[in-house]
Amino acid sequence: MPNNIVRKVLWATDFSDMSVLALKATRFFRRMPSQVLCAVHTIDDPLDRMYKPEETSTVDMVDHARRVSEEKLKDMLAQIGIPAEQYKIIIKIGDAGEKILETAEEEEVRFIILGKESRGLERIMGSVSEFVLNNAKCPVLIVGNKVKGGWLKID
Repeated sequence: MPNNIVRKVLWATDFSDMSVLALKATRFFRRMPSQVLCAVHTIDDPLDRMYKPEETSTVDMVDHARRVSEEKLKDMLAQIGIPAEQYKIIIKIGDAGEKILETAEEEEVRFIILGKESRGLERIMGSVSEFVLNNAKCPVLIVGNKVKGGWLKID
């Protein structure tokens, strides 16, 4: 494969601790030449406290949630040390699993990385990571905090 081809890895986040661990796991893939990280967050409820809905009017809630999400992503990526030219921020509205797969196809990513557990109702309603794993057309890495026989440490 020629070096001038951009290779994309999709990292999906709900801003949970597990998704931060998944971001750290992208380090290996970011060392490859011409690699771009597609950082994806899906807003399924703009009234969620993480978006600070009390700071905006009802009319602007989705746009506000989008702006808050983008700022959080920029901060997370900067803390990990990823230069702006090596990532693309993508904010979607809707079902997380479906939007992750939709983005993977639109961006023609070679790999998807996400955390095993989320901060939302997916634990009760069904796992986003399981949905992505079962329906993705590319390899998927699901990062969890435990491995057989011990703990996984990524720093």
